[in-house]
Amino acid sequence: MYQMPELEPMVSAWWQGLRQHLVEQGLNHGDLPILLVDPNDYYAHWRNPDLLLSQTCGYPLTHDLQNQVQYVATQSYQTAYTKGPNYCSLVLVHKTNTANHMSQLKGAILAVNSVDSQSGYHALRRFIAPLSGNKRFFSEVVHSGSHRQSMALVASGEADVCAVDCVTYGLLQIHAPATVANLRVLTHTQSTPGLPYITSLATSPATLGKLRNGLAAAALDPTLKSIRQQLLMGPVEVITGPYPYQEIINQADQANALGYTQLV
Repeated sequence: MYQMPELEPMVSAWWQGLRQHLVEQGLNHGDLPILLVDPNDYYAHWRNPDLLLSQTCGYPLTHDLQNQVQYVATQSYQTAYTKGPNYCSLVLVHKTNTANHMSQLKGAILAVNSVDSQSGYHALRRFIAPLSGNKRFFSEVVHSGSHRQSMALVASGEADVCAVDCVTYGLLQIHAPATVANLRVLTHTQSTPGLPYITSLATSPATLGKLRNGLAAAALDPTLKSIRQQLLMGPVEVITGPYPYQEIINQADQANALGYTQLV
């Protein structure tokens, strides 16, 4: 889930509703925590052989977690930049920045949240690759640790640009508007599937079906409609095919083929 202090009551309410639907599908109460936990080590959490349900980023799913977890489904979100299960990143600059094309930011200071983030790092890497000419594009890349901190660095002038997924931006527009008040959207990246729900490789096909059915039911539950609206949540979709997140791999390969293997 998108974690931010302003959303904690809504995320908690959503989980309680989802938990009930999972129980109704036949999952054991004892296997479903009453309260959501924020793990200290996400990769250890995602790789836990007893993992029943979690949500990760698309880039870890297709790279560091490849063949280590099972894909369950994709939560869709409703913003001006999303379509079905797909989302994109928004390239943000300070509202006083006069650039009207990404090429005008050559030599700028970039803030990134994490090198394993599709939305904050690799989507932008694919976007910049054709512009870089196989050379350094940014004067400096600052690692912020989170989308919100990347935005704060741009808003304060400590960085010139960052890429933030459109759902994070949309949620902050609603629930913490001061966060985006000094920023503007310069452009957006190509789209990819959004944050996937995952489970352990040990999860049986029967349990996987119960997880999918419970998620789908919660996404249609009228008693949870207000919560979903506040969290910008749409339907839950299962992307079919052997490689549902292949577009993320494709975009990474395209950037690599252009010689732009990291944001520099």
